[in-house]
Amino acid sequence: MRILFLCAAISALLYNCNSDPGLDVSSSEPLTDVLTLELSFGDKDLPDEYLLANPTGITVNEKGEILISDEYKVKVFDADGHEKKIFGGQGQGPGEFLGSASNLTIGPSGYLTVKDVLQYLVFDGDFNYKRSIHRTKNVELANFIRSNNLTRLSLKKSYSISDSQFLIHLEGHDTNIKNEYPGYDFLLHLDEESVVELISYNQKDVKRFGTEIFPLPFEGGSFLYDIVDDKRFVYTRTDIDQELREERHYYILR
Repeated sequence: MRILFLCAAISALLYNCNSDPGLDVSSSEPLTDVLTLELSFGDKDLPDEYLLANPTGITVNEKGEILISDEYKVKVFDADGHEKKIFGGQGQGPGEFLGSASNLTIGPSGYLTVKDVLQYLVFDGDFNYKRSIHRTKNVELANFIRSNNLTRLSLKKSYSISDSQFLIHLEGHDTNIKNEYPGYDFLLHLDEESVVELISYNQKDVKRFGTEIFPLPFEGGSFLYDIVDDKRFVYTRTDIDQELREERHYYILR
C-alpha cells in the first residue's frame, strides 16, 4: 500500500510557546531502504539474568551502551550486545523501583532518568543513583498536582536537564470539571524551588478530521515531545496540532 506522510516544519522552543508561529508546510514521500539490521540480542547466548523477559524501554548513551528497562531493573549492554551491568531492582531503597521500570531517557547532562508508577529515578553516567522525584513526596510537584485537582495521574517521559532541573510530562484528569472529558497533558520544568508549566493541552479540544472508514493515522492522539538541547524542545499533540487544507491532513510540530 502506498502511504503518504504529510509533514510540517519544526519550530523549536526556548521554554516558551509562540501562539502564532509561522509554518512552512511541505509534503514528501516516505524514505525507503534506509535501515539495515546490524544487531539482535537478548534472547540467547547471555547469562540468565541478562535475558529479556518484559522489556519496556530502551535508550543508548554517548558511549554506545544500550540500556533496556526490563521488569524492575535496567540492563546495560555494550555496543555489540554483550552484558555489562544490571542495576535497580524492586524495593523502596535508594535506586530501587516501586513498580516496573520504563521510559528511559538520557538528557543533555548525561544523566539517565527512569520512571516507575510513582516516581522518577535519576542516575549519573556511571549508573550511580543520584535522586528520586516522587509525585507526592516532592513538594513542588505535589503542590502542582493538588492545585490543578489532578486525579488518575500518570507519570510520563522525563528528562534530566541537569542534576537539579527536569522536564516532566504529566497526564491527568481535573476532578472539578463535570460533563466533559477532563483530560490534560502538562509539560513542566521542575527545579529545586519551583514548577513552571510550559505546555498544557485540554483533551476536550481534540479535532476530529477522520472518519470511521478513513481514520487519521494518530486517531486517539498522543502528546509527544523530545529535547533538542538543554534549552530547546519540540512537541505536538497529534489529535489537536493538525490542520485540514484542501482535503489533506497536516500534523504540526511546535
